[in-house]
Amino acid sequence: MTTATMTKNQVGTQVGTESTYDVIGKATLATMLGAGALVGVWGVVSFVGALVAAGSPLSLIQGFFTAVIGG
Repeated sequence: MTTATMTKNQVGTQVGTESTYDVIGKATLATMLGAGALVGVWGVVSFVGALVAAGSPLSLIQGFFTAVIGG
């Protein structure tokens, strides 16, 4: 009768550590997401400001087409 034996070895595995590249990547991603959010908020605020200045949504649309077509 033969008996089989299995051995498991862990070689070069680090658990719970992040490399410098991972940290830089996460920081870059957070910065880009923050910049995108700022641009989005700026766009919404600009649109609301245009609506307030025009008086109504229809006035805003009419002013837009007048500016594009000229008249």
